[in-house]
Amino acid sequence: MSGSDAHPDRNPPAGGHALAGAGVGIVVLDTRHRLLPGNVQHSRSFTRPVFYEVVSLQEPAVLMAGDPSVEPLILEAARRLLRFGVSVIAGACGSFVYYQRAVAAALPVPVFLSVMMAAPMLLAGMAQGRKIAVIASACSAINARSLSACGLGEADTERLVVIELKGSGAFDSILRQEPDFDADRMRSEVVALAEAAVRDDPTIGLFLIQCSDIPPFSHAIRVATGRPCFDAVGLIEWLLTAAEPPDYARR
Repeated sequence: MSGSDAHPDRNPPAGGHALAGAGVGIVVLDTRHRLLPGNVQHSRSFTRPVFYEVVSLQEPAVLMAGDPSVEPLILEAARRLLRFGVSVIAGACGSFVYYQRAVAAALPVPVFLSVMMAAPMLLAGMAQGRKIAVIASACSAINARSLSACGLGEADTERLVVIELKGSGAFDSILRQEPDFDADRMRSEVVALAEAAVRDDPTIGLFLIQCSDIPPFSHAIRVATGRPCFDAVGLIEWLLTAAEPPDYARR
């Protein structure tokens, strides 16, 4: 196949889908709080189009606990995304990791339901004595079951420092699903937590943002701490590139 034949604009995929033009589909929660650019659920966070499917839960706490009742809801949302012709499935919430293996096993395309899937690669990229600071909605979300689901073993937990957002004023308004929150206050609170973590443990080499509400503040964390920040938006941008790699022959 020649370069011109392979160009997606001149050789579009076969029909059969109600929508087209996005290589990545994202499963998200049916939330009500304000979504900032940089949040996975804000479409302007991405450089290319994505498709969304919403999972509705009466009580989000069941997701953070990895309740089995959530699995069929996520799987059905992912299958709806396949009908739009996406070639990769992603997830917004870090706690979707509980369902990673089941959904990946059931679908014909690659599945990356949680940014926590990046944790093994990030650990491998650092010296043995360096740690990852995981910024999570709650410490309870980072446990043996969720870590196993993303490919981490018991020994790996010694290299993770979990920073809990629950209990800080601005973030708690999101947990209560209030329609608005003070973004400046939340930025200050998140940065203060990150700075304190680095002061307490200078072996922290990078931040992994488990909570999908925090990527809008990744830049501020990076500036304040000097550590790289890996978040779900960055992961999905990588998936978008994989779904439609650059055609370097045309440059």
